[in-house]
Amino acid sequence: MLTPCEASEVIAFLEGRDAPDAFVGLYSAVREPWLARGLLQYHARTGSTRALDLLARAPEAHARYLLDALLEQLRGERPACHHALAALALLVARRPVWLHRLPTHGTSRELLRAARRERDPLALLHALLALAALLPAEPALAAAHWTDLAEALLRPAALEPPAPPVRDHLQLAQLALFHALYATHPCTLLETLRAECAAATARDAWERALVPLLRSVRLHPALVTGSRQREAEAARKTRLEIHDVLAETRRLSLRAREPAEERTGLAPAPAPPAP
Repeated sequence: MLTPCEASEVIAFLEGRDAPDAFVGLYSAVREPWLARGLLQYHARTGSTRALDLLARAPEAHARYLLDALLEQLRGERPACHHALAALALLVARRPVWLHRLPTHGTSRELLRAARRERDPLALLHALLALAALLPAEPALAAAHWTDLAEALLRPAALEPPAPPVRDHLQLAQLALFHALYATHPCTLLETLRAECAAATARDAWERALVPLLRSVRLHPALVTGSRQREAEAARKTRLEIHDVLAETRRLSLRAREPAEERTGLAPAPAPPAP
C-alpha cells in the first residue's frame, strides 16, 4: 500500500488532461483504500476540482473507503470537519452513483449532527447544502431524523448574524432544505417545527426565523388532504423519484422577490399591452 505522500504524488501526476480515463483503470486495479483517501486529502490540501470530480465518479467498490474517510474527518479536528462538510456539499450535488449508500452510513448521522450544532456560518452553510441536495434523492432519510432536521433548519437563527455574503448564502441553503422537506413531507415538517418552537427557550426568535421560510412556498394540498400517518406509508416512499421531488419543489416555491420589492413591499407594475 502506498503512503499518503506517495499517493498524493500519484494523484498530482495523473491530474492532467487524460486523468478521468487514467483513474478508471486505476480504480479497477486498486483494491485498497489509499486511492479514495489520497484523493480526499489532495482536495483538502489543494482544493482541486478534478480530485472532487474523480471522487464523485468513484465506483461502488471504493465508495465505502470514501465514506469512511469522510466520517473520520467529520469526527476529527475542526479544520478536517469543515473540509469534509464542504466536500460533501459538492459531492452530493453531483449525485454520484454511490449516493444511495450515504443514508445508511455513519457519515449521514455526523452530517445531521453538524447541521444541528455547527457554530461556524460557512460550515453550517455546507451542512445545510449537503442535506438539501441529499434529501430529494433519498427522501426516506427524513423518517428517522425529523427532530434533527427541524433543529438544523432553525440553527441559523441561533448564530450571530454573519457578514452579508455568507448570510445571504446561508439563507438560500436554509430555504433549499426547507423546500426539499416541504415538497415530500409537509404535514410532518410543520408539526415538528411547531413542536420544536413550542419547546424552545428562544421561541420568538425561532418563530421569526420561520416567517421567510413559510412565505417562500405555496399552500401544499397535503396540508388539507393528507396527514403525518399517510406521509409515513412505506408504499409512498417507493414512489418518490428524484425528478418528481424536484418538480414538486419547483411547483410549490414562490418566485423570490427582488430587493426593491422587499424594500417597498410592492410588486413591479405589469408591462403595458403591446399596441
